[in-house]
Amino acid sequence: MVTWFLPHRINGLITKFAVKAKHARTGQTVRTLEVNAEDIMTGALPHCNVRYGHLLVL
Repeated sequence: MVTWFLPHRINGLITKFAVKAKHARTGQTVRTLEVNAEDIMTGALPHCNVRYGHLLVL
């Protein structure tokens, strides 16, 4: 599961990602990793155009 920490205002920068690894059988989270977007993105950071909420879970 990947969680994007979305900005509070529209068209703000996405600044952080969280990745959770879950055990296939139990569904328990076995590892969580948070990464700053600047550390993994080359070029311009992605902008958010979602009006409400601050988390987007994929």
